[in-house]
Amino acid sequence: MKDLESWLMPFKERKYSGATNQNFLWKDNSKHIYVMDNHRSALWCWLQEIDLNEKIKYFHLDRHYDCLNSNLEEWLKYCQSIEDMSITDYLELKYDKEYPVFLWDNYAAIFLSKYKNIVQHSLFVTYQEGDKPLTESLKEERAVDLLDNLEYWTEDGQWIFNIDLDYFFYKKDGVYQQMYSNDFISNFFRIVKAKIDRNEIKVTTIALSPECCGGWENAEKVSRIACDILEINFNFK
Repeated sequence: MKDLESWLMPFKERKYSGATNQNFLWKDNSKHIYVMDNHRSALWCWLQEIDLNEKIKYFHLDRHYDCLNSNLEEWLKYCQSIEDMSITDYLELKYDKEYPVFLWDNYAAIFLSKYKNIVQHSLFVTYQEGDKPLTESLKEERAVDLLDNLEYWTEDGQWIFNIDLDYFFYKKDGVYQQMYSNDFISNFFRIVKAKIDRNEIKVTTIALSPECCGGWENAEKVSRIACDILEINFNFK
């Protein structure tokens, strides 16, 4: 059953998500886990949970870097007061009175630039798609080492965990297929759950990214595995 108090943006049906739409934003209040259709709102979620006077570390599991920097200096000019914005104002923020500031592939670049003084360490596990992060704190690791080494990589400090379910899919001959087994995905989220239980993760953001998983059905299948392991009640029913 839905916890209506957790729907920060009510579900708008399984519509196109893409770079500039946001179809829903849901939060588990006890575990500080946010689920969304794409990561446009991720930075806003982090700002609700972290202390800007304390150091933080950042973990990014995603097919893409999400660090588009083509217009970074311009975007940053409009981000002076985003800490005080509602989710609606944040998503509707525009530059040149027309273009959205926050896209599904630039929010991490904005975060790592604007808050570089508090980000001690940035760990990316990706397919190296998109603009590479500009941060000096960057470290990259390989997917093959993920399950054996994630605890070690993230053993110290307080973390933001940013997870895109498109990481678990690949595209061949125009068709998206699940790249990793259900067991692999379950074991990954068991590690995340253990770290949440030990209060080592300040906030977790999870994007379904249906367009990058081959549709809502694929994305929701993996999201159900994740949510079962994390013991959160996210669903659309």
